[in-house]
Amino acid sequence: MNKISPNLITDFIVSLKQLSGSLNWTTEFIIGFPSLIILIIAVSIVIYNFFKVKYRFAFYLMLLFLSKPLWVSFSILATLFLSKLLFRMLMYSIIVLTFFTMLCVDSVSRESVDQVKMSIFLVLSAVVVFTSLDPSSVVIITSPYGELSIWMSGYFLIATFLLQLFCNVMWIYYMARIHWNTPKNLKFYSSLIFLGALVLGSILFILIIGLNQIIPGLHMLIFAVGELLIAIGFTSQPKLSYILPFKVLRLTVIETNSGLSLYNHTWSKMDDLVDEQLFSGMLQGISGILQESLKRGNVREINLDQAVLILQRSEQFPVVCVLVTTKSSRSLRDALNSFAEKFFKEFSQFFSEPHKLDNFSPASDLVSDCFAFIPRYD
Repeated sequence: MNKISPNLITDFIVSLKQLSGSLNWTTEFIIGFPSLIILIIAVSIVIYNFFKVKYRFAFYLMLLFLSKPLWVSFSILATLFLSKLLFRMLMYSIIVLTFFTMLCVDSVSRESVDQVKMSIFLVLSAVVVFTSLDPSSVVIITSPYGELSIWMSGYFLIATFLLQLFCNVMWIYYMARIHWNTPKNLKFYSSLIFLGALVLGSILFILIIGLNQIIPGLHMLIFAVGELLIAIGFTSQPKLSYILPFKVLRLTVIETNSGLSLYNHTWSKMDDLVDEQLFSGMLQGISGILQESLKRGNVREINLDQAVLILQRSEQFPVVCVLVTTKSSRSLRDALNSFAEKFFKEFSQFFSEPHKLDNFSPASDLVSDCFAFIPRYD
């Protein structure tokens, strides 16, 4: 049996001591570790939320949060080793963060990525990469306490700050819009998210005035706290990600032969909502006229000036489900289709007696299941 040479062990210990002595143990490194732990907690919360709700926004938010530990990790390691390469990787990670931030904000406001945002992102990212190639773009500096640190200079500094500014403005603007449009019963959670966005936005100001040199690692700690607030807000109320794309007003199930409304659910107590029986009769009349004039099947959507009616008709029964919303979207169409399939299956035995509305009251459970992402506006 081969034995480990005592000289080999001694050489290894000496190497560790030499390596430890050559590392840059600073306050920034020490503060970076608790910041990373807080950030990992926030990431875990967001991952849990995605596998719980599986919304499109939750997926993009998970990707965004998974990329955030890169920023803190590269910051810690770049300081520890005083590595200009690792510091450049730190700045490149901001490109990844900005990209996923753009996907997140567009997923809460539109169906596809905004080409204007994408163009700005590509230009700024290219400038960041190009300016980083200058050998003098990254420099070693000394803090007021005599600790060595690493920082940017010249056009690389300007380009990176512009990219961070673009990312911060995007996030703060859309989180502010969500908070402004959130119903009162969800305001507390939207306040957490908006506060987290403001906390993140303050990091750029801290870096510009050099406060991170006076209090090393402050930017990482603030970054982690801001992300934790955002993670708690969106995980506690995933509905907040659907505040901006549309406002759902009403769901109605209509028996088309009689024109009776079998089931009605509203998410808004607006005074100008039309009476449900009048609404069902009006809808049946419009659908009949369009079907007779076009001879191309049933109506799927009706676009009004301030609303959209999404329809899902049964192929077996004279029943149609109608969703009234301010804007159509794939998520709403999928949810309505899921609700309609379950409603037709569970309540088809009562369709022959449409006047007995109590038979359809349990459909509220289907609404809670299929439209769980829609907030209620009281």
